Amino acid sequence: MKKLKIFLKVLTLIIFLIYFLNLNYNFDEDFLETFLKTDFENLVGNLFNNNYKEIPVEENSNIFEVYFCPNDNCSKVFNYYINKSQEEILCALYDFDLESTISILNNKSNFINITIIIDEDNSYFLKKNSKDNINIITDKYRNSKYDNYMHHKFCIIDKKIVTTGSMNPTYNGVFKNNNDLLIINSTYLSKNYFNEFKELKDKKFGADKSKFNLYNPILLNVSSNIYEIKSYFCPNFDCEEIVNSYLKSANRSIYFSIFVITSDIISNRLVSKKKEGLDVKGVIEKRNQNILGSDYDKIKNFTKLDYNKYTMHHKFFIIDNETVITGSMNPTKSGSYYNDENILIIKNKNLAEKYIDYFYSEIYK
Repeated sequence: MKKLKIFLKVLTLIIFLIYFLNLNYNFDEDFLETFLKTDFENLVGNLFNNNYKEIPVEENSNIFEVYFCPNDNCSKVFNYYINKSQEEILCALYDFDLESTISILNNKSNFINITIIIDEDNSYFLKKNSKDNINIITDKYRNSKYDNYMHHKFCIIDKKIVTTGSMNPTYNGVFKNNNDLLIINSTYLSKNYFNEFKELKDKKFGADKSKFNLYNPILLNVSSNIYEIKSYFCPNFDCEEIVNSYLKSANRSIYFSIFVITSDIISNRLVSKKKEGLDVKGVIEKRNQNILGSDYDKIKNFTKLDYNKYTMHHKFFIIDNETVITGSMNPTKSGSYYNDENILIIKNKNLAEKYIDYFYSEIYK
């Protein structure tokens, strides 16, 4: 890992010199654009002062798990990690009505700090069934001209474990709808999510939030399996353009499973990549094909409608069989610029294979 750190420092310095000193070298423009948008700020930082930030490498992480609901028992997994907590549980959840989890939280609240931030429209059940010593915060005072959402689906457990994905801890979310749930043991990733949580706790929602420093990328070593992880929070960061930059960089394939897509930038990128000859395939929730602003007609030549009689709720892309983009954000204007959302960009071939296997066996039928 020390050699990797040294290599990345040298590479960063070379790119810095090429770009800013206009050295005569023919660098790939798409690569450079993506590098500058996603990595440059954190890799280079203030290169010539003491604020340079190394890429965090976590050697001893022992947890990186992904589950697909309702095939996998997502409620059992989620409850297991909630129940393991010994210090605190911090959650930002769009919806929450899973009685088994609320029961665990009520018991745990006698011993540890528990704070849950939830969308105001979905807060009634949680408030009614939770003990008073569980701190519940809603986005009631959101400053927005639209009826936007606190749309996150993440928890931070004991400052080291993050649960995230498309799954809300609701009966439908775990037993009926198609969702993914990721469990990641990473103190650095937890710090990124905590920064977002703190702003929400301070009642800063949507466009009122600030752009804060992130540990991006994080290299997570789980049993000699390396995950490169980047996390972003919307609308603090331009999530639509970040996703678009990764789709633009695709060379071979893009597979996606999306609840709804209204972003012209994203749909146009998918169409252009299909025209370039890439293997582009996707699925969207069937009831969203004709909603106002839907881009289904643009992408219907390579996109199927889902078959789940309940809801296909995913928000993931798989790029070149090695990179997965997932989280709470649908590729819509609201998802990127008005709601509170998060996305994870994870480079790991083993993880990508799990998503691809699931995509073909359960979604793309």
